[in-house]
Amino acid sequence: MKTVKILTLCLAGVFGLYSCGSDDKDEKKEEKNKVYLVKSLTISEGGDHDKYTLVYENDRITNITLVDSDGDTYAETFSYPSATSINCKSVDGEGVITMDATGNVISKEEGTNFDGDTYKGVYSFIDGYLSKESWGENSYDTYTWLNGNLTSLKDTYVFEDGEGKEERVTKIEYSDIENNTNIDFYLWLYSGANYAYTIQFMKNVSKNIPSSVKYEEGSPAIISTTLDEKGRPSKMIYDGDTYTFEYYD
Repeated sequence: MKTVKILTLCLAGVFGLYSCGSDDKDEKKEEKNKVYLVKSLTISEGGDHDKYTLVYENDRITNITLVDSDGDTYAETFSYPSATSINCKSVDGEGVITMDATGNVISKEEGTNFDGDTYKGVYSFIDGYLSKESWGENSYDTYTWLNGNLTSLKDTYVFEDGEGKEERVTKIEYSDIENNTNIDFYLWLYSGANYAYTIQFMKNVSKNIPSSVKYEEGSPAIISTTLDEKGRPSKMIYDGDTYTFEYYD
């Protein structure tokens, strides 16, 4: 099952009937423009299921908890010592996410490997849209956006011996359904729970709900989406997995 075990790398009336009509319009407009925060995501495949629960404070994630199919629980907490940093803590250790002064790059310390080298993920943004993710010079993803939606992702790996590189391009198509939530659905489908912490800094997510994903080889993989009474995705079926969402109203 394609899931990630919680972040392994450490948003005065007028009168009479006119007043009522105006109030109704205002309420409908407010409802339409409302951004709903994801409360939980359950990923199911066959008899297995993993449930992620998100807790917020002032619209910022302070805790992500995973309960897996075996009943084991994993949790990561987030605190905000400044406007440009996040402290992360889990059973695997502690880390920090920082943003540079321009607001265009965030970096996340992952810890050290057996050689004592520190891994650092670097995320770059253009106009609030995620544009590049890199983990060193040999591995990086680049993101292309069009009309407010993430339309392609290029995964690049450069061989250490200098003998070229491998690239895989993914194309994403979208439905006409507006995304009224705080997450980018394809980025979550692609990155798992590791995507969640970038929500803290991303100003823009795809404005529509994805309908299919196409890799360089093969036919498009259809994303089947069921909406709830407020027009939010309550269930998605993609690549053999079922994603079930709950929201804070």
